[in-house]
Amino acid sequence: MKCQKKNSYDCALNLLSFRAHTEQELRVKLHKRGYHRDDIELTVIKLKQYKILDDRLFAEAYAKSRSQKLLGLNAIRTQLLNKGVGRDIIQEIIQKSFDQDSEFKKAKRLAVKYMASRKKTAGEDGIKKLAYFLLRKGYSGSVVYKITKTDVSEVCE
Repeated sequence: MKCQKKNSYDCALNLLSFRAHTEQELRVKLHKRGYHRDDIELTVIKLKQYKILDDRLFAEAYAKSRSQKLLGLNAIRTQLLNKGVGRDIIQEIIQKSFDQDSEFKKAKRLAVKYMASRKKTAGEDGIKKLAYFLLRKGYSGSVVYKITKTDVSEVCE
């Protein structure tokens, strides 16, 4: 499936006009469109020189966006790794942008929404389901433990 543009650079610009990509995402998409590895590499280098392609900026924006959707740090970290962002960049962004207190507040807001939507009682089963839900959303075990050990009626307020 060839891009309608004549060269890999034009195709890459076209792809980037829709949304930001990581280097890895762009390389994969260009490869799937039939461009040669050398052309792809030259395109990526050129885009980085012009500061059009930047994994650090992508990761910062992506982490902020996902955090606003109440995803936990573990989920954000995993998604960024899957998109090809380096571990060092991810660690730097997480240390700079997130702290344990804000993570707890986000988890608490999500727990309130979860409990309100299910109108669950504070029983053992409801707390267990809440804990699994928060873990699936990417919150750490320590944050989930703090949330579930608080009085669930307090979480539902």
